[in-house]
Amino acid sequence: MTTETELDIGQKCSLFSRVSGDDPIGQARFPEHQVFIEARLPWVFNFAESEHVSPGVADVFKDTAAAKLDVALLGMVPDGDYTAAGKRRVFVFSRPVEGLFSRFEKLDYLVPDDRVAGLLRALFLSEGDVTSFAAYRQESDVVREMFVCTHGARDACCATFGYPVYDKLRSDYAYRDDTNIRVWRTSHTGGHRFAPTVLDYPVGRYWARLDLDVLDAAVYHTGDIQDMHFRTRGWSGLGRMEQVVDREILLQKGWKWADYLKRGLTSAEGTTYETPIWLDKIEEAEVRIEFASPDGKDTGTYVATLVHDGEAPFGGCGKPLKLERQFKVTSLERLAR
Repeated sequence: MTTETELDIGQKCSLFSRVSGDDPIGQARFPEHQVFIEARLPWVFNFAESEHVSPGVADVFKDTAAAKLDVALLGMVPDGDYTAAGKRRVFVFSRPVEGLFSRFEKLDYLVPDDRVAGLLRALFLSEGDVTSFAAYRQESDVVREMFVCTHGARDACCATFGYPVYDKLRSDYAYRDDTNIRVWRTSHTGGHRFAPTVLDYPVGRYWARLDLDVLDAAVYHTGDIQDMHFRTRGWSGLGRMEQVVDREILLQKGWKWADYLKRGLTSAEGTTYETPIWLDKIEEAEVRIEFASPDGKDTGTYVATLVHDGEAPFGGCGKPLKLERQFKVTSLERLAR
């Protein structure tokens, strides 16, 4: 890895991260429910507190947190081609409770501004009748939503490096007949040092350093998968250690693995975690990923061992230097059926 003396914390954090050995894998967030809500710019550091966020939304998320519900909020900039006048688009992507899966369950609503908070309360807190919002439900299960972080109020790199990627995806790829995608500017997705960062839902794939020259790969899942090695933040259906293993399998099996149904399990320091979890202060872990191809003909389980592999510095944009623990796969075995 690059030594601290070779690094310049005065440069942008995204450029810093590219040379410091800071691997983005395992950095995809994995909430049980990921919500996106439209709100006009400008946004403040904490999106929920921005002036144009629908009334009552910030209180909803305080209440879901108090109820210990795993619900995360991101914002998106309204788009004239996607948005109805006087309404806000609301997406909810939820992790399936049971079984193997490759996509998140998607809800898509176009809701009057003053009813957004009510919709969220009905969905997550059982306050009110969710069926009263049925008229606002949109059928868009087959549409991919690509979210590009351009939240400059959180980090300059997201605006500097994110906006050109958003512009290219929105002005070019979104108009192609063979993509069926909508492209949105979104608020802070975490990991701004990996800008440009892009989220692809309902699949739930998080990309890092998604520069213009690799957009074809991310959109079409084509080309040399090895080119995406250090551009993969992870699949949000899995926990941190599982994401590291998932990428290792992706690099071996190729793009077809991105469509496989799967579910992971991690064991570390005597504890087994059956739902996604963030693990950091560990030295070793065992990961099991059960999988099935879309046609059901290829099924099985991978078992892998991961070990702590040192620390990589991260910083830049004038921020103090910190260290991120790195992990690597030391063994990977496919169990016989």
